[in-house]
Parts: sequence; structure tokens; C-alpha cells
Amino acid sequence: MNMKTIIRSLVCTVWLVLLLSPSVTIADENRPIDNPDPPPVVYELDAIVVSASKIKEPIEDISRHVTVITADDIRESAAKNIIDVLAREVGISVRSASGNDRQAVVDLRGMGDTAASNVVVMVDDVRINASDQSGPSLSSIPIEQIERIEIVRGAGSVVYGSGAVGGVVHVITKKAGAIPPGAQIYAGYGGDDTWDTRASLGGSVKDIFFNVDTGIHDSEGYRDNGFFRKKDIRAGSGYALNERLSFNLSGAYYEDEYGLPGPVSRDDIGSRSCRTGTDSPDDTGESSEFRGRGEMDMDFGRWGTVNLKRGYVFRDNQYIIGFSPQIPRADQKDKIDEDIRQLDINYVKNYMVAGLSHMFQMGADHFKTEYIREERPDGPRKNSETESFGIFVNNRWTITEQVTINAGARDNTYDGRFRTDARKLFDGKKLWVNG
Repeated sequence: MNMKTIIRSLVCTVWLVLLLSPSVTIADENRPIDNPDPPPVVYELDAIVVSASKIKEPIEDISRHVTVITADDIRESAAKNIIDVLAREVGISVRSASGNDRQAVVDLRGMGDTAASNVVVMVDDVRINASDQSGPSLSSIPIEQIERIEIVRGAGSVVYGSGAVGGVVHVITKKAGAIPPGAQIYAGYGGDDTWDTRASLGGSVKDIFFNVDTGIHDSEGYRDNGFFRKKDIRAGSGYALNERLSFNLSGAYYEDEYGLPGPVSRDDIGSRSCRTGTDSPDDTGESSEFRGRGEMDMDFGRWGTVNLKRGYVFRDNQYIIGFSPQIPRADQKDKIDEDIRQLDINYVKNYMVAGLSHMFQMGADHFKTEYIREERPDGPRKNSETESFGIFVNNRWTITEQVTINAGARDNTYDGRFRTDARKLFDGKKLWVNG
């Protein structure tokens, strides 16, 4: 009999004695019960989501299928990264060509190869979808800083514009003031020679809340040349001028280095020694990303609320695929630069008709990207600049407590400029010539 069996038997015996003991079941039965203790009052709060229509509302008011993954759910799941968290949900498929959470593609409702362009992935209301449809940079989001993840299945084009056919995955990080004051330090070690270290600090100075979080991750990976090293730092602050006006500001910086072991042939899948090897020991990459966000909330009482957001994402990615020892390493690095700027304004008015609550919403959004991709040593340089502007109206009528009707409309304009530059030789030097 092993130790677990002995402990289990002792626990069952103790519970059996307590249940059958007369001193427990009839003790103090003759004591007068003039004022019995009232039952404890239990308060249950509604889960709040913001993704479905860009406003805070109880989940039962959402007419579409919404899944909310809380910080407690993530902690209890023992997930290592955001891919592990999302992959546990029904109807979600996550694909990664690198074997980690870097540039993974999230697939909702079976979008397949078009998932990168038909599922919107957001972090604190800022889109992080890549312009080249390579997948969002999910590795830049430490799961320790996630407050909740909201998954909205179904089309959301009225509120979010193009790219939300399959649905929306909205990652909401912990806000300044929501984190208890103090400092926390975490360190862990796992398989594949993986190290994780994180530290966070939260507090307030007068009426200004702040939090800072930083971390380092280092893993050799399952395969040869499958290493992945990343580090990040995030800071946020919040200030409420009064009950009707508040401000939030946050920023995050992230950088990584990674190996590119390449594909595994069908013949090698069944052999551990073969599938962990690589034919590309010198293919590597490195990237960096800055993400910033500012927000202002204005409450005009019975006239409604206005929310204004401004977001930025700046990415840089350099990599080598197909390394050749005959060419200097610096001349083999392909490079991608991407700048994203986003502006959102949202107005919401709740009103009563026939004793039932209804909601009117209108808003506008502006989204601009600049994308440059250089292919070395002699490949072209591709440039693109895209810009979209949309306005929308949305209304929800409550017919009964169980039946609601949503209707909305959106007008969107899109403009794109694309150019391919060539690399020409002038006086022994290779220079880019605009296409």
C-alpha cells in the first residue's frame, strides 16, 4: 500500500467519524434558539465584457456566443502562454509554425487559411493583427498580466469593421489600481531548459495609480535550433479627475530572439531523435515591439458616455531563412518594419421605453498601417500604406427580459498604396531604387 492510499484512507475515516458522531449531530439541541444566526448574504457580480460592442455590459445582455476567461481560470489551467489558454476553448484552433506563441494564428469558426485576416485580435482595444497576415505577436503578452480574455464568436463587422468575420479575441490586461499595492517576484524552471522570471510593482501616489511589470523567458526548445528568448516590460497609470472624467495610459516594450529549425518530414515524425533535429541550424531571427495606449472616459449622466482611445504598435523583425556561409550574415537578414496607428471614439446612450432598457451606440474609428519588407541579399523591397476610416451606429431594443433585437449599420472607406523597390548596383554599391 503506497503513501497516497494510506492518506486517502485516513481522510475518509475521519470524515466518517465526524458524520456519525452523536456529539456532532445532537450537540446543544436543548439550547434555546431565540435568535438564530441569519444566513450569510452572498453577493454575486455579473461578468462584464467589452468586446461584443465596445462597451461594458453584463454578459447576459450579449446576444452572441461570448466566452470569458478570467485570471483565475488562467492560473488554475497551468498554461505556459496565451496559446495554451486559447487552445483549451471549444471551437478555437491555434496554429504556430515556430512551436511557440510567436506569430500564432487564432482560428475561430473554421476560418482555416483565412483566419489571420478574418479574426480580430486585440490587446486593450488596440488591434495587433499583422498587415502581412502572418499572425499577431501573441508572445508579447505575458499571461501573468492578463485580467481576462473575451472571445466573441460571430461576425462583428458593424463595430469593428473588416477582419471580424470569424469573431474577436480581446485580451484585457490588468489596469493600474486593479493590482494590490506591493511587489511580487516569480521564478520558475521547466522542461527544455526553460527559465521564467517576472517581477511586478503596483501602488499609488495620491490619486494616481501605477503598475510596472517586467519579465525574462529563456528556453532551448524541443528541437535543435528551437530556442526562444524574450524579455518585456510594461507600465500603466490611471487617474480619475472626478466621477465623470478619468484617464488611463499604458505602454509595453518587448524583444525576442528565436531559432528557425524548419519543417519535419513525414518520415521523421515517428522518430524522436529525427524529429528533434534540424536541417537549418543557422536560421534565426529577432524582433522588437512597442505598444502604447491612451484612453479618456467621459460620463455626461443622462446624456450618455463618451470613450476616446488612441493606440500605437511599432514592430521590427529581422530573420534569416536559408543561411549561406558564402554570404556575410548581415547581408542575409530579411527585415520587416510595421507601424500601426489607431483612433477610436465611442458614444453610448441608455434609455427607457415602456419600462424596458434600450441602448443606442455610435462611433468612429481610424486605422493606419505602414509596412516595409526588405528581402536580402538581392530581393525586392515591398512598401505598403493602408488607411481605413469607418463610422457606425448600433441599437439594441429590449422586447422582453429574454428577447432583444440588435440592428446596426456601418460606412467604411479604405485606401491602399503599394510599391515594390528594386536593389540596383551603383559604383560597386547596392542601393534601393523606388519602384
